[in-house]
Amino acid sequence: MNRVRDWKLWAGVLISVLFLWLAFRKTDLDEVGRAFSQARYIWLIPSIAANFIGLWIRCVRWGLLLKPLADVRMKDLFPATMIGFMANNLLPARIGEFVRALVLGRKTGIRVSASFATIVLERVFDGITVLLFLLVTVGLLDLPFPDWLRKASLVSLGAVGLMLGLLVALKAKTGAVLGFFGVMLRPFPHALRSRVLGFLESFAEGLHMLRDWRSVAAASALSVALWIFPALSLHFGVMAAGIHLPLAASVFVLVILCIGVAAPSAPGFVGTIQLVSVLGLELFGVPRPQALSFSILYHLSQYIPVTALGLVYFFSEGLSFSKIRSEQAGEKSDGVTE
Repeated sequence: MNRVRDWKLWAGVLISVLFLWLAFRKTDLDEVGRAFSQARYIWLIPSIAANFIGLWIRCVRWGLLLKPLADVRMKDLFPATMIGFMANNLLPARIGEFVRALVLGRKTGIRVSASFATIVLERVFDGITVLLFLLVTVGLLDLPFPDWLRKASLVSLGAVGLMLGLLVALKAKTGAVLGFFGVMLRPFPHALRSRVLGFLESFAEGLHMLRDWRSVAAASALSVALWIFPALSLHFGVMAAGIHLPLAASVFVLVILCIGVAAPSAPGFVGTIQLVSVLGLELFGVPRPQALSFSILYHLSQYIPVTALGLVYFFSEGLSFSKIRSEQAGEKSDGVTE
């Protein structure tokens, strides 16, 4: 398992290095420095504020998804969320989502697999909302969109649709799905088969809200509200870099950033954000040095405050990275995997 984790880490690092090279190649670094000197840093304050408002709404939505399991308070939801985002920024293999579920489990007693199911469900709502934003912005912007973006959008739409279908099937027909996996896992040792089936059964508990259309509608509305604030955050970041774009263009850049960060990368999405920002802003005629300055300013304004606050919560909870690894190993023995 350690070899798999190390392979993921080094693959991500290599991809990030490649993306950084692609973003910076044939770029005049003096021009990048000039763009930094002309930046309007005051706009980073509303950018950071909008990001945290979006994170707060994300916690409200998570509480709604968790409601069938327990009535979890914001004082538990927000620290767990910040710790999870911090872990994604510092640790490999995007382990932050698992850490988030693990921390909430420590505070509330909710099984990690059930909590993790609500986080997977979150990602489905996020995917649908982001793709909805893409459709709206494509309708508002008169641009010759490149083939790579169209293909990436179709792949993303297919992945989200497939994930949603699997989750609905698991919740609606839990017994049938467990029976199917039971048959498929017969060649494997009984202990492994029991752990996997136990995980799936507990995972299905976290999908209970899919049976209540009112909860689904509320989560959908919160998802739209949630993503408005990251869009505003990015737009303020664009303004900080001295770039003049309509809000619809900033929303479009946010969408392709969301698609881009799905690619493997080093912790914190280093390289990915730089390359995708350049590709997106070049569609609007933004010079590469200015686009690069935006990508660095925006990335740091998101990375530093979230990571710092996550670390404060992390250590105030009496956690350590060795404890996280130990508890992760314990959860894996019960069927939760990376």
